Amino acid sequence: MSLYENKEGIVFAYEVRGNEVAIVSLFVLPEKKRNVVVPSKIEGLQVTEILSRAFQGKEVEYVSLPESITTIYNHAFEGCSLLKEINLPENLLELSFRAFAECTSLESITIPYPTNFESEIFDGCTNLK
Repeated sequence: MSLYENKEGIVFAYEVRGNEVAIVSLFVLPEKKRNVVVPSKIEGLQVTEILSRAFQGKEVEYVSLPESITTIYNHAFEGCSLLKEINLPENLLELSFRAFAECTSLESITIPYPTNFESEIFDGCTNLK
């Protein structure tokens, strides 16, 4: 596992998987920073996956994912109770079990077609319309 810090001081833990990069976790979120832009490339390689529990319970309100993301794994954003908005890229192919469960501030989300998704993705999202 390696670390990548963006110009805003947000630190992501990541791992290289062949010719691609997977985000392991949101490692450091500076105080009062609530908007997160996931990089499209790290070390010159496409960021394609958000791994299990990568953002779980983090105090983020807005997350921007690059178009290169194809998979969001189990519990990736579970418990992000402040999350209001996230863009799901058109290239997304899979949303795994409870990916956004308990995101109680999330009001709407658009899932691109043809994304495969598992059960309970939005379990406990009480404001989702």
